[in-house]
Amino acid sequence: DETLRLHIPGTPVLLREALADVTLHVTGRDITAGTVVGVDMTAANRDPAVFGHDADRYDPHRADRLPERVKQYGVAFGGGPHVCLGRSLVLGRTTGLGIDGMQYLVLRALLDAGVEADPGDAPRLAASGQRHYAYFPVRFRADDPIPAEAE
Repeated sequence: DETLRLHIPGTPVLLREALADVTLHVTGRDITAGTVVGVDMTAANRDPAVFGHDADRYDPHRADRLPERVKQYGVAFGGGPHVCLGRSLVLGRTTGLGIDGMQYLVLRALLDAGVEADPGDAPRLAASGQRHYAYFPVRFRADDPIPAEAE
């Protein structure tokens, strides 16, 4: 959950157009119909007012300090009627997997197959500057054959 909060796997910025005039409940700011509003998901997940003074730091025990209404993974999956349909699959909740979800299964299969960062080809961050990789080359060690169950 903490990794998802700090490194959103999806779109880091959402843009929405207001369909009607509205006043935001939290800030009292008026938004007129037709205004395009942007939500910086990365900044929201690192908001010290929500996640504490050390919101930029990885802390797997942060969830113990969060109010119950705050999701441990922040807004990594969106929310409300637009919540990511794959959330429960990724998190392994209500899927019957009994482990930490699909990301765990994929990572475990890759590690079992001997995946490692390619020392001859450096990863590159996305031009957006949102701490996402645009390119992350890997290789598989030749001495570690792919297990039959991963094929």
